[in-house]
Amino acid sequence: MLYKKDGVDYAGESIRDIAAAQNISMAVSPSTADFIELGYLPVIEIRPSITETQRHTTYTDNVFPDRIERVYNVENIPVEDVAVSLENARKDKRLQLNMSRLAANTSTFPYGGKLIACDALSRSDIDGVLGFALRGSLPAGFPGVWKATDNTYVPIPDAATFLLMFDAMVAQGVTNFLHSEQKKAELAAAETLAEIAAIQW
Repeated sequence: MLYKKDGVDYAGESIRDIAAAQNISMAVSPSTADFIELGYLPVIEIRPSITETQRHTTYTDNVFPDRIERVYNVENIPVEDVAVSLENARKDKRLQLNMSRLAANTSTFPYGGKLIACDALSRSDIDGVLGFALRGSLPAGFPGVWKATDNTYVPIPDAATFLLMFDAMVAQGVTNFLHSEQKKAELAAAETLAEIAAIQW
């Protein structure tokens, strides 16, 4: 809520807040009309629509008996400033895409109709078994199954089967990489802030 009197703006959550700040005693529920009688005119801000290459700058107050219409002016943002904004947005989006790929690579991958976890803990288990599987065996005491994210089990009876599961993880990593590259190509082609913002993982 914004009012103006004698060239000074007064802002507050309510008329009563503004009045109290100015040590003005008013009725329990003062109205706008009450405040206008004291010389405080409500300010109505009018901001013309703008594009990404424009901004609101100074304003003009048009005074009426019961209000002030504050009309903001619009100016074009200098080309160099637009270029800086776009480049900063690209950097932020590129970082966002990198983080999304990292999250995808350390979440799950599909195998045997299930989702297998590959977070840091799960990956340490996978890498540990991989050392054995590459030599054609599984660790002593290996249970012959791998637990999926839904708490069911995928059969892993031998080293060859384990390597198939490992290959599925690698394939998901490749898919994630290609998806990231596609999104970065879209980012490189984006020409506006809106186009950059629209790019999602």
